[in-house]
Amino acid sequence: MHSPQELLAAFENEKLGEDTPRHDGKIEMGSGAAFHKLSDADKQRHAALVEMIDTDAEVSKAQAALDAAILRHAAVAKRAGVEIADDDSEEIGE
Repeated sequence: MHSPQELLAAFENEKLGEDTPRHDGKIEMGSGAAFHKLSDADKQRHAALVEMIDTDAEVSKAQAALDAAILRHAAVAKRAGVEIADDDSEEIGE
């Protein structure tokens, strides 16, 4: 699977060419930039790919937080002398 950044770069290269001017890896979007030659559908797809990069980062951050919470939960349950299943934390309340 390709990262959202790779998907965006591939899309930009396909639609605008590999020689499209970029600053810090991002294509120019100012007045007169090649970006404005894209169809409305391609602009919408480009925007979705950019948003996908942001949401991918949010998912990674949330997954890291979830992983930390699961580890903490397991440690607390162990201290409390409560056995919990790896895939079912509902046993704690029973």
